[in-house]
Amino acid sequence: MENTLRNNPLIRLLKTLSKEEWQDFEKFVASPYHNNGRNFLRLVKILRKFHPDFESPKLTKQLLYNELCVGKDYKESVLNSSLSRLCSIAEDYLLYSEFRKNDYRFIECLKLKALSQRGLEVKAVKHIRNSVDSLRMNKLNEEYFHSMKMFRKEESMFNHSSNQRSRLYKPLSESIRFIVYSFIVEILSCDSTIMAQKNFWHEDYSNSYTKKLLSHIDFSGLLELIRSNDKQAFPVLNVLYLMNKSICEIDNDEYYFDVKKNAYEILDTLDQDFRKGVLSLLSLICTMKLVIGKKQFGAEGFEIRKKVIEENLYPVTHSNYMRPSEFRSTLLEAVNLSEIKWAEKFAGKFVEKIQPDIREEFIHYSKAIIAYEKKQYSAAIDYAVRVNINQIMFKLDMKNFIAKTYFETKSYEPLISHLNTYYQLIKNSNSKNHELLNRHLNLIKYLRKIVNIVLTNKRKEDLLFLKSKIEADNVTAKKWLLEKIRELT
Repeated sequence: MENTLRNNPLIRLLKTLSKEEWQDFEKFVASPYHNNGRNFLRLVKILRKFHPDFESPKLTKQLLYNELCVGKDYKESVLNSSLSRLCSIAEDYLLYSEFRKNDYRFIECLKLKALSQRGLEVKAVKHIRNSVDSLRMNKLNEEYFHSMKMFRKEESMFNHSSNQRSRLYKPLSESIRFIVYSFIVEILSCDSTIMAQKNFWHEDYSNSYTKKLLSHIDFSGLLELIRSNDKQAFPVLNVLYLMNKSICEIDNDEYYFDVKKNAYEILDTLDQDFRKGVLSLLSLICTMKLVIGKKQFGAEGFEIRKKVIEENLYPVTHSNYMRPSEFRSTLLEAVNLSEIKWAEKFAGKFVEKIQPDIREEFIHYSKAIIAYEKKQYSAAIDYAVRVNINQIMFKLDMKNFIAKTYFETKSYEPLISHLNTYYQLIKNSNSKNHELLNRHLNLIKYLRKIVNIVLTNKRKEDLLFLKSKIEADNVTAKKWLLEKIRELT
């Protein structure tokens, strides 16, 4: 018998539920319609005591059985059966929860379809009349055009099946228009995501068949036509188009300032999730520009990111947890701009919004970085070696900070050894983001050279020559390297 249940499929699923979702889940479990007449609510209420982490050593099968079957001899098969059935109900709850998250316009579309298929013509006509205006009134989101496409298509199909063909043209022609709009949204959103996340994929997307297909679509011409004919749709589609251009042509700063201006003009017309996405992408573009050496975008991006964080507009996972990449980017941007107090406050508050099963790693991660910035080097090393996040970006971050910490404390012997393991991590990585890996390889190369100069008491001219090489190269921690050379000269 296992001592704990932390690896149980049900427990792994329940860890992903927020406090609000748990309340809904209890109602779902209590419903005879969903539980097939079996009462699992007592088991759920026992498990609630251990939510959200489920890390307590008290959580064992024996404990659950004793509370469920008071005074009876332990039978693991009985408990396993209950856990398995509750897991199935929990999976059904996830499906139900996702359905409820659908854009309400899509729900109205499904309702129209159901009424139409059952021949309830009077109800269907009334539903169309009541829905058309309200569908356009609420704030826009990424699903708006897709939902309108589906609703208008269902309306045209209803008109056809009920022999009201004189009413067929308008909804069908509008459906075609929304098909085009939806196509533009989906293509630009997917393309922007791929380009923005290129650190994590391994394929040559730029020369792929998919990208070649996109190159034959005249998005600029489409947007100009929409500008002239649809004042409601154009602002949103234009922001997505400019966002895509800014990401794909990261060297062109005009696209960024253009999209920022246009995005801020329509923020109030967007629903919260769409607003989150727009601001998050603006911040991401600034980060991408900063990486290629456009230093002025550091402060620009951080101001946007602060707005995102302080207004709780940051993107979250499906389980409503903060994305690890968002936590990392926010923390690093803050410390890079010497906003240490803000960074510490952010980390202390928002690490609790990281998914529970990886939260401890991010506590160590953030404490290592903040300790380093406070020159608490012993603590920085102690926290850094505890970090075990299985993503190359985070692994490189910690190798980077440990290397800098050893140098700051003049621990040259462990630094030399550490640089060897740092180098092997990069060489053994299967990441196709060669630019990222090369930046870190350059850090290792230049740090080795600086250490060699220090240990062999070479001349000032050697450091100045190295300084010129670093300034011209693409290297991680360039600012820090140049500061160390300046201190040594």
